[in-house]
Amino acid sequence: MNQTDQPVHIYLGYDENDFELSLRANSSREDVTTLADLWEDVVVVRDDAGNVLFSKAITWDELEAQDFRFVIRPKDIAAE
Repeated sequence: MNQTDQPVHIYLGYDENDFELSLRANSSREDVTTLADLWEDVVVVRDDAGNVLFSKAITWDELEAQDFRFVIRPKDIAAE
């Protein structure tokens, strides 16, 4: 879920060639395919120019404990 006022690109890994999911400003997606095979224990959020806005190390078990919800809040991207 993207709670910011800008579009973001979420990567499962540090490389820009890793799996990517784009979210418009203030939007969410629930129709993502199973990510277990792609999971790299890190989520990296980038802007349209490819700049890192936020990154977080998170294990599959931690993500599962959050009901597979990852929320990007304005205060998260302001902290980077």
